[in-house]
Amino acid sequence: MITESGWPQDDGAASALAVASTAFVIWMAVDAIRRRAPLYWLAAIVLIRPLGGVAYFFFVKIRDYRTRTGALHGEPTSRWWHGAWRLGGAATLDPAELAAADALEVAGRYADAIPLYQAVLARTPRHLQALHGLGRCMLGVGNPGRAVQLLGEVLSEDTSFGNYSAALEYAEALWQAGQHQDCLRVLERMVGATGRINHRIALAHYAMLSELPSRAREVLEQALAAHASAPDTVRRRQQQWANRATHMLASLRVV
Repeated sequence: MITESGWPQDDGAASALAVASTAFVIWMAVDAIRRRAPLYWLAAIVLIRPLGGVAYFFFVKIRDYRTRTGALHGEPTSRWWHGAWRLGGAATLDPAELAAADALEVAGRYADAIPLYQAVLARTPRHLQALHGLGRCMLGVGNPGRAVQLLGEVLSEDTSFGNYSAALEYAEALWQAGQHQDCLRVLERMVGATGRINHRIALAHYAMLSELPSRAREVLEQALAAHASAPDTVRRRQQQWANRATHMLASLRVV
């Protein structure tokens, strides 16, 4: 085929490029959904293809390839060169395979997603997104002990991975594995690091499950006090969480 520029076009190459571009867009879209990224990112990825996905990768996704430790484990920040080495090592990654694994995991098809994540990790053993996805799958199939190991590996390199979603899932895995005190310690550290209302609610939830109503009450009261003093835009964005905290606090008062 001859293009308008007069140069021959390789139909096979164009088809392969289209498939790769579509896989990349799916990969970025699923990542944005799992990360709970602002909706404008998802809109950009889907509507401005492929530039929206490229922008998302370099402004958001690339942070996954950094190695950062910190508030949850009390360790110093790792050097940037190690993160850069890991990013370069991701050259053997098959984006389509990872995108397919993520899509299956989001759909709750954990048993189908597991071998795909394992295949990715066989080539790139420290790939944080694949470790995270496999950890979520292990929770989904009722293997919290393995989930603790996998999610722990993620947090050992990036304590805020997935906008702290990995830390929340790690806490849940610890709880399901019977490591209740470790679960509470992780959440205490996370609340100390972020102060976010949803993280405070998670801590209160597990404190209630641990039959620590006074600690749960204290955390919820602190959450609502911080919410009340926040700027209007923040309060509007967090109102659903504040309503949940109010409901939880009311249930504690009844008890």
